[in-house]
Amino acid sequence: MKKSILLILGFVATSILFAQSKTVGLFPIMENGKSGYIDSTGKIVINPQFQGAEDFSEGLAAVKINGKWGYIDTTGNIVVTPQFFLVFNFSDGLAKVRFGSWQSPSKYGYIDKSGKLVIDTLYQAVGDFSDGLAWIKVDARYGFIDKLGKQVIDPQFDVAQNFSNGLAVVKNKNKYGYINNKGKYAFKSRFDKTGKFSEGLASVKIGGKYGYIDTSGKIVIKPQFDDARDFYEGLASVEIKRQWGYVDKSGKIVIKPQFVKVSDFSEGMATFVSNMKYGFINTKGEAVIEPQFYVANNFSNGVAKVMVGYLNTYIDKTGKFIWEPK
Repeated sequence: MKKSILLILGFVATSILFAQSKTVGLFPIMENGKSGYIDSTGKIVINPQFQGAEDFSEGLAAVKINGKWGYIDTTGNIVVTPQFFLVFNFSDGLAKVRFGSWQSPSKYGYIDKSGKLVIDTLYQAVGDFSDGLAWIKVDARYGFIDKLGKQVIDPQFDVAQNFSNGLAVVKNKNKYGYINNKGKYAFKSRFDKTGKFSEGLASVKIGGKYGYIDTSGKIVIKPQFDDARDFYEGLASVEIKRQWGYVDKSGKIVIKPQFVKVSDFSEGMATFVSNMKYGFINTKGEAVIEPQFYVANNFSNGVAKVMVGYLNTYIDKTGKFIWEPK
């Protein structure tokens, strides 16, 4: 059981990166204990040679050599020398990194695409750059820095999230709200819980139910759901009585709540779970790939990462393996 949990956690961790990154059509695989990259046809493009490999973001991918992480380009050339204990995807041209080990204090900074440390490793925790700013944690309080490392919004919040659509979620005194890039509240902080803005709308919790607001703070979909997520490709997943479905931006239910678990839509498809197996639905709610996977991730560049038994692999939009599980 412990082995199973660790394998699933490893898949989930890399799946999160896969879902969030802007890939270039190359996908990490492992063969004979070494990691490399294939394209969407399953052809090996960068030979397996690394101890670990992550997804591409902004043209670079993190790889592990001799116990340290660095970055390669799409040809497999090393562009940032492996030297870091932890690395993350590039966002807005910068990537957060950490030196040391698990035993050393958590201190994060940022590098540019040449590997230059442009913001020193000073912070307990940091976010990705978005809209030119990133959140930082100092003495249990959250603020924001710009790309020069200048503190532009003083640490003053209990919680902060990345900027999206020009606004960032923050929490103070058990209430959530949104600030602009000057650190000023965009509108009154009055929500029990909030999501980030996506496609111009954000989920908010008021009186125990979730609805959606626009960037002016106006409620455009009244609170009526037990849970609600961000909009992607014009649809957002919502929960009613422990069943998940989807609404459009008018609040109309377009796929009735009927699933125990779903993902956001990506490239016209989303994952769903039935009988503890993952499959895929289209925007009509029709199962286009029947539930058969231990875990499944969203499609990106026509390919989705799935787990078959204890093995990670990839499928195309017909459900066919492009890399045989091995």
